[in-house]
Amino acid sequence: MSAKIFYQEDCNLSLLDGKTIAIIGYGSQGHAHALNLKDSGCHVIIGLYKGSKSWAKAEKQGFEVYTAAEAAKKAEAGKAGSKQAGKALPKTSAVK
Repeated sequence: MSAKIFYQEDCNLSLLDGKTIAIIGYGSQGHAHALNLKDSGCHVIIGLYKGSKSWAKAEKQGFEVYTAAEAAKKAEAGKAGSKQAGKALPKTSAVK
């Protein structure tokens, strides 16, 4: 059985219109998810721990940055950028 490949036209980004998406973590995965969503027209915020070296980098790339807990509270949808960052989110991260 081969994997199903999804393309841009397979996505319904209107489901995210007006929603705030929190990406928790801004490492190799988190920043890629955040930039892709931002480039697709979504409103994305970043959640990091206070003192994170990535805080200034995320702000420089145009993101609002909050602590992970604050970002999770502000968002209608979320994605943990890494297994470590996922500890800051509830067990499921989906559109509310």
